[in-house]
Amino acid sequence: MFNELKNYMDLLVNTTGSIDTQIKVFKDKREVFSYCGGFRDAAHTIPASFNDCFYFYSLSKPITCTAAMQLVERGLLDLNAPVSKYLPFFKNVKVKTDNGKKIPEKEICVWHLFSMQAGFNYDTDSALYKEAITKDESTLKIVEATVSDIPMSFEAGEHWQYACRNHDALGCII
Repeated sequence: MFNELKNYMDLLVNTTGSIDTQIKVFKDKREVFSYCGGFRDAAHTIPASFNDCFYFYSLSKPITCTAAMQLVERGLLDLNAPVSKYLPFFKNVKVKTDNGKKIPEKEICVWHLFSMQAGFNYDTDSALYKEAITKDESTLKIVEATVSDIPMSFEAGEHWQYACRNHDALGCII
């Protein structure tokens, strides 16, 4: 039944340069098919295994947004609510100005996180942020360290700026 899918996974390894391909198919909460092919390394010397770890990077953003929208559908998450309703430490947010930092005029709302308009940036010079990363803290602790120590680049909703912390914060809400 899943032979064509297995052949396609093998084709990816053999023709596209993909290294490690894995798939699991579930029906009614029961695994009905699984396949792991290829190799863990570019030299093709270590066979792939279901124990291999992968970095999802930006692939996690649509998953996070889908989970959040499911909460919106159930009435458990309000897109127009301030993020501080769900993550109280967002009351400590500051915004970067020409003269340092200030309390923002507008609160960051949940929809700002979806649209990358919260003002997050990739500033990683904060001592609190570095400490959280070094200690391998949870995403919640890393977002809290970021919010408490690194000012936002702009007021919520004023601009768009790509930064992973938007969806990290959304994940913390979930």
